[in-house]
Amino acid sequence: MRIKWISGVVVMTLAVALVSRLGSNADAAIRSHCTAIGLELRVRAAKKAKDMAALRKRGADPVVMTQWDVYISHVDAMGRTLIDNFSEPEPPRPRDTAAMRRLDLDSLTHAGESCTG
Repeated sequence: MRIKWISGVVVMTLAVALVSRLGSNADAAIRSHCTAIGLELRVRAAKKAKDMAALRKRGADPVVMTQWDVYISHVDAMGRTLIDNFSEPEPPRPRDTAAMRRLDLDSLTHAGESCTG
C-alpha cells in the first residue's frame, strides 16, 4: 500500500515536471487547459485537506494523517506549478517598471559613484 502510494506521487511529480518544461513553448489552448488542471488539483487538495481535518478531530491514526498531509501538499504543489508555468504572465505595473529602471541605473555605477566622476 505504501509503495503504491509513493510511486503514484512520484509519477505525478515527474509528469508535472515534464509538462511544466513545455510551458514556455505551449500554445494558448494548451496553456489554458493546463492552468485549468492546476486549478482543479488545488481545489481537490483543499477538499481533501478539509476532509482530513474532520478525520483528525475524530481521532484518526496520526501516521495515516501524516501520509495524507504529505500527499495533499504534493497535489497542491503540483497545481501551483502548473498554474505558475502555464498562466499568462501579468504585465508589469508602472511602479515595478520604475523600480526596475532604478536598479538598472544603479548597476551602471561603481560603489555609488557616477560614470562621469
